[in-house]
Formats: sequence, C-alpha cells, structure tokens
Amino acid sequence: MRKTAALLALCLLLTGIWAPGTAEGEFAFAAPDRIRPYRESEIVFNIPEAGDLSLWWESMGERRPLLRREGVEAGALTLPILGLSLAGEALPRGDGELIAELAIPGGVLGARSKARVLQPAAALAFAVLARETVYVSGDEDVVVDYAMSAPGMLDVALYGADAPGTALKRWSVKLNDTYPPSFRWDRRVGGKPAAPGEYALAFGVR
Repeated sequence: MRKTAALLALCLLLTGIWAPGTAEGEFAFAAPDRIRPYRESEIVFNIPEAGDLSLWWESMGERRPLLRREGVEAGALTLPILGLSLAGEALPRGDGELIAELAIPGGVLGARSKARVLQPAAALAFAVLARETVYVSGDEDVVVDYAMSAPGMLDVALYGADAPGTALKRWSVKLNDTYPPSFRWDRRVGGKPAAPGEYALAFGVR
C-alpha cells in the first residue's frame, strides 16, 4: 500500500492543476488523473487562508462528496482518498471531475481537475457477524456475511481473547466473483471443539 501511494504521489505534480510554482495565495490542488476505488491515493491542496475544505466527484450530472475538513490552516495540505464517497460507496467508473471548494470569510474559492475512475481494487466492503453469541451446547456455526469489491483472495485469521497476537487458525479463500457469500467457522481448533470464551475473526484481502 505504501509503495502504491508513493507512486501516485510522484504523479501528482505531473497530472494536477497545481505545481510548486503556483502563487502561495492561489487555491489549487494536485491529484492523480486515475482513481481506483478502495486503493489509496493522495491529493495535495494549496490552501491560501484558513477555511472549510470540501472535495466532490462530479460525473454524469451528479456530484458525490468525497471529503470535508473544517478549519483547515493555510499552507500545503495532503489528504488521502480511497475513491469512495462519504457514504462509503465506490465511485462509478468513467470520466469526471474532482471539484474542490474552500469556504472562507470572503466567499468560496474553487478549483477542479479532470480524472477517470477505474475498476475497483479488491477490498472487503463489509463483514458482519450473523450472531455475536453462540452456545457451546449447540451445533451452530459462527457465520460472517461479507462482500468483496472485486474478485481476489480472502484471508481470515482466528484469535482468542487471551492471546490476541497469536492466530489459532487461518483460512485463505479464492473468490472469482463478488457475489455476497458467507464465511463459516465450525467452532473447532486443531480438530477439537473450541473452549468457551471470546474469539475474534480478522478478515483481510489480497
């Protein structure tokens, strides 16, 4: 992730509408011209004076809010985006514009830059336990409903509350589509029923 972010940051000065030579008093920003939902990239803002900052994505006549920051200070400001709206929805694929607005006491300053949204990267959109508690005397599996943004490899690790740093069990599941599936743990560790207690399931995507 750090390597990807570094490469995108390197492109900012080439593709954005603000370069180091921009006057300090001008509101502007530099952004990648390619955005992939669920993959972090950076936007660098030149803030001429303190105010409230907003960033929007506009395409097909519709605006979606990407970020809001109140009370930003004057100077250079770098903020990450994931290609998701503030509601957590992936931006639609296609061409559009990034639109930045800075509300200051004297009015609202604006800047914009064209970009293209690509297919989402593989990521976990959500993971929710079907039930938080299961009884030792029953035979019910622990079920987690989840969704992927794109096909990929799902990694799951099981941890006990008494040793959160040591995985008791691991799974790797290859998913060829994004149809919302469910993950099931049969409550067994090392071929034996797990002892009563608290457990945590950690989900990751690669």
